[in-house]
Amino acid sequence: MSSIYNLLSLLISILFFLIHHSLAIDDYFRECEPRVCGTNTITYPFYIRGEHKSFCGLRDFEVTCNSLNHTIINVSGDEYAILKILYQNQSMNVINNAFLNLSYNCDAPIHNFTLDDKRFEFSCNKSEIYMLHNCNMEARKSIRKYNEFSCVYGNKFKSELLIYAQQMNWRTFSGKCEKVVAVPYEGRAFDDIVDVLKSGFQLKWKAANCSECSNSGGRCGYRNETSSEMQCFCPRGVYARTCASETLNMFLLLSMSFFSHYHIVLVYMLPFLVL
Repeated sequence: MSSIYNLLSLLISILFFLIHHSLAIDDYFRECEPRVCGTNTITYPFYIRGEHKSFCGLRDFEVTCNSLNHTIINVSGDEYAILKILYQNQSMNVINNAFLNLSYNCDAPIHNFTLDDKRFEFSCNKSEIYMLHNCNMEARKSIRKYNEFSCVYGNKFKSELLIYAQQMNWRTFSGKCEKVVAVPYEGRAFDDIVDVLKSGFQLKWKAANCSECSNSGGRCGYRNETSSEMQCFCPRGVYARTCASETLNMFLLLSMSFFSHYHIVLVYMLPFLVL
């Protein structure tokens, strides 16, 4: 009677072991669950500061989700809002965060856009708009055609001058404007330059492609944060490229567990079989 009880106990233990092993979720996989910020789903190569572990993405692709649910990334020394992320072709539409506000602050430290070609490249041919800050009348008279962009300066409203860069060389405004900032745009130049400015532009990022891993149900990241080699975080472990190999590994593990425990069961059952 005790032998049958021991046999049943063993079978139950084997069952619980197999269930536990099949349901256990890998820590890396769990930590890198995609998060939503506004209309963007944030996953590799991006990670949200304070919500993701840094191994879920690339160091230079850290983003924040601000109080307005804008996805913010630092590019060229300024904060840029990511309007849309296109993971299929590894690109994103961005706009300087200052231009999203209805009352743009003239004192905001906007810099000339300098492309970090280790991280990004322009998706399309780009052109530039010059923002002319605090220009004198001589500058205004020298410009054949310009638009004005209303902004907040202290407790007053002022206007900045906007012109397409192909109209004039920026050196023309040397000594006539307090500051000249070059802002990229893509597509055709239209009369409403403010709308062109606020439509942003598209950047393609340079990072290992995660599609093979994500299509197999995994999440990309870097288990060793000092390594440059991307890995695939899967529900049951970490693999080099894809979770497809996880199925085979699980099959082998369950098979080994089954046959090893089946051997023990046979040892317990042998006296009954002899009888």
